[in-house]
Amino acid sequence: MACLTANPVTLNRDQILRADLIITGRIESEPASGEVSVSREWTRNGLTGTIHVENLDDAHVRRGETYLLPLSPASTGYRVTDARLTNAAALAYPATPTAIEQLEQILADRPGRNDAGKNDTGKDDSGKTDTGKNNPAKK
Repeated sequence: MACLTANPVTLNRDQILRADLIITGRIESEPASGEVSVSREWTRNGLTGTIHVENLDDAHVRRGETYLLPLSPASTGYRVTDARLTNAAALAYPATPTAIEQLEQILADRPGRNDAGKNDTGKDDSGKTDTGKNNPAKK
């Protein structure tokens, strides 16, 4: 678990950028069961409900706690994206305000992204075009 290896928590930028999805999720039962309740999906804005995360136990998370989870597809749902560290750790991050701020910065700085989370086509992650009506920077 990231909170045991860094104080304050520092997100692994490479892991975040390689993840297919990043969620804020609450561990609903014993981690070995893999049951996670999604409260927010950060990259596609479409994942909701309860999902199964195969290697959740490897991330050393705790039941009842809320985490930022970088995820990749797996045979029975998802798995925590490998951090590519020498110890092959599956890193999950406590969903603290500082960790969320780091995540927002990493996502904003992704290649192919510009201001306000829009990609180079002017569309947000939902595929909607920003007309500028609700963006004070474009007025």
